Amino acid sequence: MASVDVIVPSYNYARYLPDCVGSALSQPTDDLRVLIIDNASTDESLDVARRLAREDDRVEIVSHETNLGPHASFNEGIDLARADYMIVLCADDMLAPGALGAVVDQLEARPDAAFAFGPELNMGEFERQGVTEGGTRWSVASGGRFIERCCHTLGVGVGFGSVVVRTSLQKKVGHYDASLPYTDDLDMLLRLALHGPVIECSAPIGIRREHDANMSKIFLRKRVADLREREVTFDRFFDRASGVLADAGRMRSVARRRIAEAAYLSAASHMLRGYRAEAAELYRYGLNVKPSSMVLPPLGHILRKPNALKRAGWVLVEALTPGSKTS
Repeated sequence: MASVDVIVPSYNYARYLPDCVGSALSQPTDDLRVLIIDNASTDESLDVARRLAREDDRVEIVSHETNLGPHASFNEGIDLARADYMIVLCADDMLAPGALGAVVDQLEARPDAAFAFGPELNMGEFERQGVTEGGTRWSVASGGRFIERCCHTLGVGVGFGSVVVRTSLQKKVGHYDASLPYTDDLDMLLRLALHGPVIECSAPIGIRREHDANMSKIFLRKRVADLREREVTFDRFFDRASGVLADAGRMRSVARRRIAEAAYLSAASHMLRGYRAEAAELYRYGLNVKPSSMVLPPLGHILRKPNALKRAGWVLVEALTPGSKTS
């Protein structure tokens, strides 16, 4: 039976930790360890972690005396992982019921695969959809095809808590890049995909909470910073991969075009809502990345985005409603 380490970085998430750890311990995996890495929390997180460890000997704890930043926890988890497979599950997120066993079975059947991933739903989506019994679809793509897909989507839609990695490969590829506070997961997936095929599951694996302290929510409030970091991530990756990845130059161009298109649309959205300074900054940024993409509206980019019409409707409603501006 394959073994799994669930790495749980935690900082001041005492209120979420029991649900997170419980979602891991309830997985149908016989050889499972939950490793909580507490980053000098100032709330009751460490007390909660110790109680969980007393209740189940599959839970282990590492505690930091000083806050070393989130990447120290991610990377310590990689160093301490000893199972066949590992997943990083942030303490405010959860695993979908039954997801881990099915994913591990697929990885066991494909020893050449680098990792497996599936949808990461937010809590509201998961509560509405639940777990689909049967009908789960699995597909396998080459690492190159996965990388190209990330260039088209800018890595949106794949998060920490929905990726199960072969531990031996994770240790070979190395640590998360602390200089990328938001796109560190995208950077890691690109690096892993250089080493083998990627398995995709149609059923949800991770469940994400959305709240004001959530890193992705914080970063999306500053769209230019988000896009700049994606640009840096892709450029660094293709600089390293140019000698080993076929079509690296074309893929880099695709990623830069998609970043510029995203800047164009975000600029238009900000302008409609009355944020003229932010809109101008986004447009100037897009011009710098790919001038040719800033001439006409990128209709293809709009149609590729999930819930594009719904999102456009929200923007129009906000633009037309007096006093409704939100950042």
